[in-house]
Amino acid sequence: PTAPRKEVRSKEYLLPLLEKLFEERPIWSRVALNCKTRADSGSLRSALSRIAYHFCSGPWKFSWIKFGIDPRTLPKYKWYQMVECKISRLRSTRSKAFQASDYSFTTSLIDDDVSRDTASSRVLPDHRANPKSYLLTADSTPHTARMTYQLIDIELDSVKQLISSNDGRETVCTKETGWFSAEILDKIRSEIRITLGN
Repeated sequence: PTAPRKEVRSKEYLLPLLEKLFEERPIWSRVALNCKTRADSGSLRSALSRIAYHFCSGPWKFSWIKFGIDPRTLPKYKWYQMVECKISRLRSTRSKAFQASDYSFTTSLIDDDVSRDTASSRVLPDHRANPKSYLLTADSTPHTARMTYQLIDIELDSVKQLISSNDGRETVCTKETGWFSAEILDKIRSEIRITLGN
């Protein structure tokens, strides 16, 4: 998509902030936007639909993409891919609400019924309380059985090296692994598990 639907409306005060954020970065995870804007989910979804779209599945699910950007066209967008990691030891029982499902590699303008994004929001905590909860650092702790991070928000040198390990050799973007091989993504997940104490 290159523009929003005409009928989309939102709270206007969010638009300038979101426009600024999407100038800084063309693709944001839903959790990061919750943290950055501190807006309620309904208002945020409505405002985002004015300036961005999202994939229902694939390497960029759970993220919002600026209109006019297709991350499947250039390898530089690999930094904005999302990676899910199953955590084996978890104190929270809320993780039981997470169930894996199959999704088609399609896009949507509004994430109401077509995306697992809305399902995940029912089991994730309110990220507005912690403005940096979207980041993965050496001190992070898991809060669900299936953690999801945007690669650019993983502040681990070992992961950054893995992301860069195929620089210049990205030949195809697949709906399963994006610009990476399955082997690289598995190594990234392993580093995440180590960091989170699994």
